[in-house]
Amino acid sequence: MKYFPITYGADLLREVMISGKTISQFPTSDLAFLVLNSAFYFAIGFGAFKYFESVAKRKGLLGHY
Repeated sequence: MKYFPITYGADLLREVMISGKTISQFPTSDLAFLVLNSAFYFAIGFGAFKYFESVAKRKGLLGHY
């Protein structure tokens, strides 16, 4: 579960709320992992969206606005 961005972000947020840490007190590697992991999942989701959008356009399933 560590590799899901929302879980990892929630773990970091939990530390902030319980321990009173600030962002600058987290190791740079934790923040970099969170950012890169989130960017990876965003890119996967965006790519899937664009692919399925093009499939829908080819099939004429999208309305014209």
